[in-house]
Amino acid sequence: LEPFGVAGQLVHTPGHSEGSMSVVLDSGEAIVGDLMGDRILPAPGPPLFGYSLDVLYESWRELLRRDVRVFHPGHGKAIPADKVRAWLEAAGEPTE
Repeated sequence: LEPFGVAGQLVHTPGHSEGSMSVVLDSGEAIVGDLMGDRILPAPGPPLFGYSLDVLYESWRELLRRDVRVFHPGHGKAIPADKVRAWLEAAGEPTE
């Protein structure tokens, strides 16, 4: 993304859909679209629709490994990394 003046990179983050991508900024923020949500869902966490929860959780872990500190979903408020870790733990998933 550097040629466009954006300090960050595109990362393949499947789970909601097979082709989902996230923009991971050097600032520690990520624009994740429908990879997660925190407002319009019955409960915060995974999207209502997805093709694979296992793959989705692995995408969350990948973003955490990339030191994302704040997730910006397509719907709802910004989500801190600690909350994403808590969602993984509540699902019985490893956070690393």
